[in-house]
Amino acid sequence: MTGAIESTGDIEALFARYAEAFAARDAKALAQCFLYPCHFVSDDGGDIALTVVTSVEQYLAEIVKPLFKGYRRLGVASGPIRDLQVRALSPRLRHVTVLWDVLNSPGEVLFSHEASYTLALRSREWRICAIAYSEMREINTLLASMPRA
Repeated sequence: MTGAIESTGDIEALFARYAEAFAARDAKALAQCFLYPCHFVSDDGGDIALTVVTSVEQYLAEIVKPLFKGYRRLGVASGPIRDLQVRALSPRLRHVTVLWDVLNSPGEVLFSHEASYTLALRSREWRICAIAYSEMREINTLLASMPRA
């Protein structure tokens, strides 16, 4: 099974909850999608940031708050999944690549970005334990192009 491509309902359900929580700006629901400690690797156009998040409070302050701030300024309304690929690494580990579309309230695509997730199965539930993403690069580019208020 190692390396086999699969798509499971449980994993798709996790990412559906994750997308809904982002759209609703529900930080607590987002935090429940993770297994702590969780590793975040991001490329915002500057240095590659490597962050180990050990608690819900740290996740909300260091990861979610900057994303939500950018979302508000850009008028982000939702982030549907355009594509989701799942690879089995072991019976309890999965690598998932998601292509997200980020939409404004009229439903126009503001930007698309890909993120890579490592999931672990714990207590019969899939949780995110590592993410690699570059979404802040897209957000910062769009914000820089906006007229100053």
